[in-house]
Amino acid sequence: MSAYNLNLKGKSISLRKLRLSDDSSIFHNVSDRTITKGMGSFPYPFPMERVHKMIRRSLYNIRAGKGYALGIVPNDIGQVVGIVSIDITSRKNKCGSVAYWIGKDYRRKGYTSEAVRLMLSFGFKMLKLHRIEISHFSNNDASKGLIQKSGFRFEGIARKSVLKGKRWLDLCIYSMLQNEFKA
Repeated sequence: MSAYNLNLKGKSISLRKLRLSDDSSIFHNVSDRTITKGMGSFPYPFPMERVHKMIRRSLYNIRAGKGYALGIVPNDIGQVVGIVSIDITSRKNKCGSVAYWIGKDYRRKGYTSEAVRLMLSFGFKMLKLHRIEISHFSNNDASKGLIQKSGFRFEGIARKSVLKGKRWLDLCIYSMLQNEFKA
């Protein structure tokens, strides 16, 4: 079982472990074509049984120390409106990878930026990671802006590296090193 405090508090949001009771809120927010279009492994429509599997897998990964998918909970709403995660990609090299999504009604409120900053702090300070990567599809300007604003450095493009539906998409890859993180 993870020894980390997985209730991370920010100014306007908290990040916490997912619960099975979050299923309807997650289902409502992930059932949006713009989210599934931007996530490589998310189908549209996103079925409820896949939500249950996502929650169970996140709890297993936390117990196994493989990754930390946490719900984004705005302080004034009190329910999960999105997810931010950090997966350990190499223990030996102290590397991780961050991903996120948030429901359409909660975008452009600063929640996702705050969630990414909290997850970076957790990754660098608690998990003692040396390097954290993040990526977006080349046609996702909103994610590009958030990633750049968060302080990640652009590394390059993995050309036609993700098959989404019947199309191959380019993936823009960024990273941040522990000594570049500003809390």
